Amino acid sequence: MGGSWSGVPQGSVLGPLLFLIYITDLEEDVISKVFKFADDTKLFRQVSDMVDTVGMQEDLDRLVEWADKWQMQFNVSKCKVMHVGKKNPRHSYYVSSNGLKSVEVEKDLGIMITSDLKCSQQLNMHIAKLTEL
Repeated sequence: MGGSWSGVPQGSVLGPLLFLIYITDLEEDVISKVFKFADDTKLFRQVSDMVDTVGMQEDLDRLVEWADKWQMQFNVSKCKVMHVGKKNPRHSYYVSSNGLKSVEVEKDLGIMITSDLKCSQQLNMHIAKLTEL
């Protein structure tokens, strides 16, 4: 979340706490699972058919409605989709009218997450760091 007119000042003590209180109701009408950490929001849902893809898009639309209501913005350039599972229809999703980039690997809190949920990327990253020493 964030934008030129919203967000939390970096380095403040109360800022992160006040921000978390402010976004407490973010997922109120959302069916998918929502995980929040600081100013990051993740949306999870099992998607195996078109009904599920419609539900996921509706939940994304609900998050956008919430952000509009509270005069906030999602930084769409940082929003990504990871399709996990072989039966996932790999549908395209949108925040407002902006298509979200689909990724196979994403680093999250220092951990490499892959769409096949294997740990080889994480291990390769650590091996590379060890060989640099």
